[in-house]
Amino acid sequence: MLTRADQSEKRGAGWSDPPNNSQSFVSTMRIFYDTVIMRGACVIGSCPREGYKFCFPVALLENDEFLGLLLDEENQYDLTEKRIDGWLEKIKQAVL
Repeated sequence: MLTRADQSEKRGAGWSDPPNNSQSFVSTMRIFYDTVIMRGACVIGSCPREGYKFCFPVALLENDEFLGLLLDEENQYDLTEKRIDGWLEKIKQAVL
């Protein structure tokens, strides 16, 4: 259904709590991103990759940022609040 929907003039932001498997690190987020971009959406809310440990960067954009907020509640729970606050500020700037 998403592949048929017109996403023109739409804005969206995404987040993920990645699995403990570096080979599939937020791969579904990339599939979603590619799908909505192909349908004309504007995706906002990318986030810096600093501080993340991963081997398979499927969710990185051309600017070397993740295409959305990634939260690792198992391994980096102490960084979650700071990451959410920074991400929300970035989204506010994009929509206001």
